[in-house]
Amino acid sequence: MRFLDVARCGIRTIRSSHAQVYLNNASSLFDECYGLASTQHCKNKNIAECGSKGVVLLNEVHQDKADVAFRKYIDAFLDLMLMKEGDKDILFLGFDEGIQRKLQL
Repeated sequence: MRFLDVARCGIRTIRSSHAQVYLNNASSLFDECYGLASTQHCKNKNIAECGSKGVVLLNEVHQDKADVAFRKYIDAFLDLMLMKEGDKDILFLGFDEGIQRKLQL
């Protein structure tokens, strides 16, 4: 979720210890992402980029698969991008500490 065309992004991983926590997390996923993007937007008020965030929700049986989920998230994100002829979009994606330790990008 981003507020303007030029946005600074972060990606948050949300873990769920059991099924009920997963259902609670899933029901508030949009609000969580919007709140994170809004906070980022306010923090970026003095720079050109606005705020944006992405969220990866892990269910209770895939808590150890955050790196796989992150890669699939990015793959799906890139599949959904619609680029016009001649556009030169540049993506810089940040990820939380839990993902950063596992990935070797």
